[in-house]
Parts: sequence; C-alpha cells; structure tokens
Amino acid sequence: MANKEIIKPNISKNGEVKAIFTLFEEIRSTDISDGQKTHIRELKKRGEEVQAFEYRKGALREKKETQLREGLKGLEKTLKEEGIPDLCVKTAVEVVETWSKNKLLGEITDEERKKELEKTIKKYGPQAFEWLIREKTGSGKTRIREIIDMMLPSADEKEKEFTELEIKLIGKEWLSPQEAIKKEYTFIWLGNIMGFYSDVKRKKEIERIFHQYGSDVFDWFAKEKTNGRKTRAREVIDRMLSPEEEALREFAELETKLLVREWLSFEEAIEAEYTIVLLGEKLEHFYFSPEEREEKLTSIYDQYPSEITEKFVREKARNIMNRIMPSTRKR
Repeated sequence: MANKEIIKPNISKNGEVKAIFTLFEEIRSTDISDGQKTHIRELKKRGEEVQAFEYRKGALREKKETQLREGLKGLEKTLKEEGIPDLCVKTAVEVVETWSKNKLLGEITDEERKKELEKTIKKYGPQAFEWLIREKTGSGKTRIREIIDMMLPSADEKEKEFTELEIKLIGKEWLSPQEAIKKEYTFIWLGNIMGFYSDVKRKKEIERIFHQYGSDVFDWFAKEKTNGRKTRAREVIDRMLSPEEEALREFAELETKLLVREWLSFEEAIEAEYTIVLLGEKLEHFYFSPEEREEKLTSIYDQYPSEITEKFVREKARNIMNRIMPSTRKR
C-alpha cells in the first residue's frame, strides 16, 4: 500500500480529508501482485496477448474494488471517531464511493455518477447537504470541493468550479433564492465558457432562471449594486471574461438585463438598448453603416413614450456615444 504519511501540501490536515486523500492515492497506485505479473508474462510467451490483457484488467479491477471496500470502511471509522453525525458519515462514504467508481475504477459513466450523487444528496437531506456542500473544512474549502480537487488533480479551476456547482445545485431547494440564482447563473456561464452551452443556450437558460426566481430576486442580482459598485451579475461576468474585454463584459451585462426587459423601467430599458447597440457595433457583433445605426437607434426611441426618449437624448445619449465611440462626430 502507498505510504499514508505522504500528503500533498494543499490537502488540509483534517482527519476526514486526509483519509479520503489516502484512499484515492492508494487506489491510483494499486498494482497487481508479482505472481499475477508472472502469469501474464507466461500468457504473452504463448502468444495469448488478448488473454493477458483481459487477465491483467480483471485482476487490477478486483484489487482496486477490494481496496475501495476496505478504504471506505476506514473512512467511515475516521469520520465517526471525529464525531461527525451519522447522516453526514453515510453521505460522505457514498459520495466518495460514487466518485471512485467513476474516476478511479471506470465502472460508471459521468452521467451515472451525477445521478448517483443526486440520489445520495436527496436521500440524506439538508443536514448532510449543509455539511458536505456548504460547511468548510480547515483548508477553507467545502468538503465536496476537497473531494473534487483530489479526484480531478489535473483539471483547471473552471472545470472544478463547474463540477462543484453542479453538485451544489442538486440541493438548490435548500438554498435561499439569492444564493441559488447566483450559483445557477455562474454554472450557466461556466458551461458556456467551457463549450457545453452555445451562446443561444446560455441566454435561454439565464432567461429561464430569471423567470423561475422572479423579479424581486432579479432586481437583487442584476440591478442592485454591491459595495464594489457592481451588480452581482456583473461580478460573475467579470470572473468569466478577461479584464482586457471590458466592452464585452458590459455588453454581456446589458444582454443579461434585456432578457427580461419587461422588468426594467423605461429609463433603464432605453439606456440598456441604446448602449448595447453601440457596444455591439464596436465589438463587431453587429455590422452597421452610420445610417443603419441611426435607423436602429431611432427604432429604439420609437418604442418608448416621447417624454422618456426626449429626456434620454437630452441627458444621456451623447455621453454614452462619446464614451463608447469617442471618434464619432455628432451629426
């Protein structure tokens, strides 16, 4: 067996995390016995290459399965010794077993893993969910993130965050609407950045969750600003897109708001629509001649009461134009 004292520096010293890490490392480093290796060599000498491959595969799988069973018993014992509630112990053991069968043994697919994790979390309820998904260990990470980091050591940060959010959202009915919408919105954006969702799919999914959580939660998330003077939606977007893409970040935020334009005031909506046309042209998302741009902006003005349009043109339009397209001369 692998040396149980070898712990990577970024693994917390909590007994529970250490036990999980040791279990994963031992399964990863498992090899067949010398006697089994001798048998494989004999099969190869007789030209029985396929049989040798299948024998090694079966022997290795059997040994890893045995190690997993023994490791899970050890993990359960460690958790109980640390005074972890029984429901949480059962949850942790089942989650580790499911991940191991998927990533270390290859016995179940990614989709099967997701279904098994959902079944486990729903079965043991909010107390176990809180302990596994939200409560943090001594390393400052949630327990599920500790497991993900150990199970996917070569994955990048976005993939790990996407996987963690995917699991957290299994219990979204136990989250506040504000916490849930932020997690879902981030999950959708990560799915888009990682290529799982097209831009069209991203927008449809965001519109869906806005309607799901309602206008009050939308206002909190996409209109109200935090101490950092940004909306919570913009804070997520800023993490998804690079600092060099400031115009694209602003475009994405306005695009988000306009998915539910009916929840914006006339003043908010006309400003968002006007700005997104100019940003879209600057980013070459839209291709307008100067005449076409003016026609587009005029069509926006025509949607709103004349007093709203006049006030916007008088007080804001030129400033926005100068900010986004400083070289544009007033006609």
